[in-house]
Amino acid sequence: MNATQVDRYIDYGQAAELLSLSVGSLRNLVSEKKISHFKIGARVRFSVSELHKFMHENKVEARTDR
Repeated sequence: MNATQVDRYIDYGQAAELLSLSVGSLRNLVSEKKISHFKIGARVRFSVSELHKFMHENKVEARTDR
């Protein structure tokens, strides 16, 4: 992302949908501090670019030895 682009911040429901997870599973990742998030008062928000980064960092490569 360059300096002229602005990241979007989304809530639990939107982030869970983006990651194809249940909200409960996402809450578990947050409580275990396994996924980046922002806390604003009682509200939790997620950076869309950080969620994409999380997905890429947790990619499992296919086996090619067959």
